[in-house]
Amino acid sequence: MPPWQLAAGWVVGALLVMVGWYYIYYADAVTERNANQAAVKKAEADLEAAQDKLANYEQRVKEQAERDRELEKMLEVVPVDPSTVDHLMSTFQREARGVGLELERWVPQSEERHDFYAKIPVEVTAVGTWHELGEFYRRVSEMKKIVNIEAVKMKLGREFDDSGFPLLAVDFTASTFRLLSENEQSNAGGEDSTRRSKR
Repeated sequence: MPPWQLAAGWVVGALLVMVGWYYIYYADAVTERNANQAAVKKAEADLEAAQDKLANYEQRVKEQAERDRELEKMLEVVPVDPSTVDHLMSTFQREARGVGLELERWVPQSEERHDFYAKIPVEVTAVGTWHELGEFYRRVSEMKKIVNIEAVKMKLGREFDDSGFPLLAVDFTASTFRLLSENEQSNAGGEDSTRRSKR
């Protein structure tokens, strides 16, 4: 065999060995590296998405806490509990005693329901001096809960103060409010619909 054929045979054999080595070892390594790179990119994307979700969750928690605080403040002004009239009575009695005013009459009226709240009027008769009445109304205006004073009627009372001036007898309506529960709102809506259909 001529030398050049022998050399060509060695070259072809070497090439075959290199191609075989590439497919056996290197191709698998390249495939594995590409798969690892894809996995790393996916993990980075998942991490970024998780961080975004965590940030959004923390923001939602913060916003919910703020809403809860606002609701607590609102419930201090407009409660849900129907016993709010009892609380109003005790508060009025305390404030009246504090200024020397006497509450002679306290008559709760029927609750007036609206879309999402109820108005609770109470007819009141109080007896005291002009100064005592003014101070009482001032204290009522500073209460956390909303209280409306309406239909005020004044007249001279039958008794006199220490200075000999006649005391004032005052009739007025004190109205406080409460939020309706979801069931109460639903029932109120059904009652309104029934009334409209009867018309």
